[in-house]
This record gives sequence, structure tokens and C-alpha cells, in this order.
Amino acid sequence: MKNQNFGKFILLFSLFVFCLILFSSRSARSEWKGDIRVNVVSDGKQASRGADCPWSISVDGNNRVHVVWEDRRQGRPLRIYYRGKDPDPTWMKWDFSDYELSIIDSVVIFGHPSIYPRRDGKLFSVYVEERPFGGELYGSWFANHPSRQIKTDMVSSPGGHYLTFSSSGWQTTIAAYEDMFITFWPYVNPELPGSLPVYYKIYDKDEPLTSEQPIIFPERGLEYRGVNLSASAGSNDRIYLVCRIICDEFPRGHIFLLTLNIKNGLVTEIEDLTPNETRYCRFPYIAVSPRKSGNDLIFITFEVSNINSKALFLSNISGVWTEPMILSAGDKTSGYPCVAVNGDFVDFVYEAPKDAPDGQIYHQRFNTITGALSDAVQVTNSTGFFNMMPVIAADSFHNLHLIYITNRENPDLLGDEEVYYSIYDSPPPAPNGFEFNRENNVISWRDNSEPDISHYIVDFNGRDTILYDNHFEIGSSCFDDFIISVQAVDLSGQESAPALYRSTLIGIREIAGVPRSLIVGKNYPNPFNASTSIPISARNMTFPLYLEIFDIKGKIVKTFMISDAARREIIWNGRSDHAKYVSSGVYFYRLRSNTESGKTKAMTFIK
Repeated sequence: MKNQNFGKFILLFSLFVFCLILFSSRSARSEWKGDIRVNVVSDGKQASRGADCPWSISVDGNNRVHVVWEDRRQGRPLRIYYRGKDPDPTWMKWDFSDYELSIIDSVVIFGHPSIYPRRDGKLFSVYVEERPFGGELYGSWFANHPSRQIKTDMVSSPGGHYLTFSSSGWQTTIAAYEDMFITFWPYVNPELPGSLPVYYKIYDKDEPLTSEQPIIFPERGLEYRGVNLSASAGSNDRIYLVCRIICDEFPRGHIFLLTLNIKNGLVTEIEDLTPNETRYCRFPYIAVSPRKSGNDLIFITFEVSNINSKALFLSNISGVWTEPMILSAGDKTSGYPCVAVNGDFVDFVYEAPKDAPDGQIYHQRFNTITGALSDAVQVTNSTGFFNMMPVIAADSFHNLHLIYITNRENPDLLGDEEVYYSIYDSPPPAPNGFEFNRENNVISWRDNSEPDISHYIVDFNGRDTILYDNHFEIGSSCFDDFIISVQAVDLSGQESAPALYRSTLIGIREIAGVPRSLIVGKNYPNPFNASTSIPISARNMTFPLYLEIFDIKGKIVKTFMISDAARREIIWNGRSDHAKYVSSGVYFYRLRSNTESGKTKAMTFIK
């Protein structure tokens, strides 16, 4: 009888744990939070879906977020608005209201804005004067807010070529390199009917370094249509531009990558990334991780479609392009992708189903070290209205900032949409900058710079201590050679990777790149139904090590053997050691050696 009651207790307790973890995991939405409206004064008709890229987001060196967008309210000229956000513990410290960026006393309409910061903190925004004929490209230079505007001036040269809102599919883009800006845009050339060649202009600080220059294609000259532009800076004076090129040879469009030297203004390379593609190729976006020695890491995402659309991405990590990988949320169509480099990860967002009345935003991560692509995580969740056309940027804290449009406030009014924002709040980085004062046996480290740090967890002699400042007293029993581990914890309860440091007779010494023994990170995504990634840290250990996954009864269902320190991640697809799918529920995982085990963490598998 006692055994039966105990068995019932274990079953009820396990059910409680499952429900608790499932609820908390779902409510956390895989670390995405926010989902708030950006536009305040400019209510309704924001960033209409009729435009290809009617808004832009960027993050400066102080981790301030900058957003610009079109205001398409009825009865008003089209205008460009700005709103910014400073880092704070809530990650939601927005400016009090919108700020009109375009020329206020003009009766001309303006659209298609871009914005980008320079390394000195100054920003450059460009936007298009949208006339049936004779429109030009304007630019505004300002400090960290448009109220501190330096100047507004015409970027393109008036007369001859022009920009127009009838030029379907084009957009502006900006890249910054050191104290220089470069902006690209497509031009209507009256002498070349049907063509839309790409032009560019380079600025050194706030002054033009060159006049507007055309990009001339070999064997085609200016007889092509260049649309869907996206630019990013690399290393060694390189600027990369990715765009969709349409011509008689490939009327559905190919994706091209152009490399330009910003110091001399010369295009050095033009490459067709989709030479054999017969489907429609469009909406490319580029992100670059500069490498001063060797090749820059380049990631390009775009959409292909015939009957159904799919978002793809290409990567160039070692000077060679990979085969395209599909970004997809199951069997849904996907499109309008965007990409951002984020430390060792590359983040992708896209809408799925594509162009659907209930389309939503999805997120996937690519690990540049292991080459693994995570499952899709749904960022937005709504019924009866859409959240679409996402654009992202990453900050130095490895948070991901997302803007998109939604018709949730007025779903029955066609084109009445608002700009919304969400943030992927990443765990804090490991502490660093350790010092040891031998006179009072106190070890200290640099305070983490993230505004949402809650406390630190110090592991010394097998005991965890919670601290709210950046120093720890070892005590009088200190010996000459000891190891201490410190983790930072943010207000969301996310823990950093442990930082391991050793004190010796010659003083404190950081064990560079060597995490504490037997460490596993938080799996992502969680909950999951196809596969999940479990980060591991297992250097300076005797191998093999084992990652064990077990159910709520303590039965091991899957064991992974780790044979060397190069492995940084385990991918589990929900199958047991017998290759059968396990049941939905809570599972636990830990990393162990033949002599000791690390901490145990939980995850939820949903079929």
C-alpha cells in the first residue's frame, strides 16, 4: 500500500513538474519578449506592405537602437519618422515619442528610409523623394537623436536620372566603415527604358568623398534592373552589396554579390550567387563578420519562389560558398528573410506562411562553429491578423532586436498597419578581468556591462554563493592554489557560461578559453518538437565524456559520447538510443565523466 501511494505521489509530482516547466517555457517564448508598438504619434498606415523595405533598424556602439519608417496616413504627405531606444534593465526604454525625420516644410512625399551608425556614434539616414518623375535621394546626418541634427542635404545629383515611387521593388541601403558612409540606390535612366541601374556615393564623415557613381556590369553596362539592395562592411576597406539583378538573360532575377573598396571607390568583384536558378529570386539581405586576417564571414539570405516560396541562406566561411540551406517552419511557405551576425551565431528571421493573412515571424540560429541550424521558433503568435516583413539587428550584448509590421489593431482596414518591436534577450557573457588581493583574500572582477544583470553565482570549494557586487572574500582558510568559478545572472534568470580562474603563488591567472569542468548550457529551442541544441563546455578534461538524457523516472533514454574538446554542442532529435521517438514530456540532461557529474537541467519535448 505504501509503495502504491509512493508511486502515485511520484506520478503526480512528475505531472506537476511537467506542467510547471511547460507553462514557464511557453510563457517565456524562447527568450523573445516585448511585442510593443513603436509608432506613437504616427498612428495607422505605417510601413505599408506595398513597399519592399519601408523601414530600417540599426544598433550603435552604445547599444542604442534606431528605427526609421514610413508614415502613410491618409490625407497626409508620406513622411519618415524616427524613434530610438536606450539600453536599460527592462530593454524597453524608448524615446517618449516619434520624431519626424524628413523635411518638415516640404509638400513632397518621402519613403524607403535606411539608417546606420558610424563608429563615432553619428548616424546617417537616407530616404527617397517620391515623385512620379524627378525624385531625388535625401540624407540626414545627426548625433544619437534627430533633434541633434547636423544637416539635411540632397544625396543624389538633380537633373537627368531620378528616383520614383513607380520603380517597383527598389530600396536604399547604407553601410559604415570607420568614419565613412556609403549609400546605394537604384536610378531611373530616361535614356535606358526599363533599366534601373544601381548608383552609390561615399562620404568621409559628413562630407562627400565622391560624386554619385554607377555600378557597371560586364557585357551589360547599365542595362539592368537592380532592386532589393542590402549592404554591409567587411575588413580591409571592403564593402559588400547584395542585390537582385533582372535582365533579359534572367527575367525572374538572380542574386548578385558586389565587392567594393570604400577608400578608392572601385568595384573589385561581381559574382552571380544563383547562376543556375530558374525560379524567382528576390529580397536578399547580407550580414558580414569582418576578419582582418583571412576571409570575411559572409551570410546572405534571400527568397526563391515559383508556386510556393522558400527562404534560403548561403554562407561563405572559408572563402567557398556553401550549398543553399532552407529556412522553414515545417511545411509552411517562408519568405522575406533577414539575417544578423551575433557572436558565434547567425540569426535569421522570416515570415511564414508567406503573404498569408495570418502569417507570423519565425526565428532560426546557425552555429558558425558546429555548422548546425536550429529548429524554427515562432516569435509572434496571433489569430486573425498578421505579423510580417521582419528586419533585425544585433547589439554587443548579443541581444537581437526585431521590427515588423502587424495589422492586429485594425485587421479589417486594408493597409492599416503598425510597426512593432520584440527583443531576443540573450544570456549575459561570462565575467572577466579578475584580480586577487592576497592581503585580505578578496577576489574581484569587472562588473558586467549589461544593464539587466541581477547577481553573480560564485562556486568555491563546491559551494554556490549569490553576490550582488563584483567581489568575493575567500576567507582565512585560503590556500595558495585554488580555482573559483563565477557566473553572471540577469533579471530573467538566465545564467552566463561559467568563468574559471585559478590563483597560484604568482597571483591570479585567467584560464583563457577553458570553462569549468562539465558544464552544459540552456538548450534551444525549449520546448522543442524536432530537435534542440545543447551547448557544452568540456575542455581540460579526461575523455570520453557523456551527455545523458533521462526521463522523469530517472531512466536514461539517450547517451551521447564526447570524445574530444572540439565538440561544443549536442543536437538531440527526440529519439532514444533505440532510434525511437520518446514520449512528450519533461526530460533532464547532464554532462558527466567517469568520476563526476555536472549540474542537471530540464527541457520539454512536445511531439
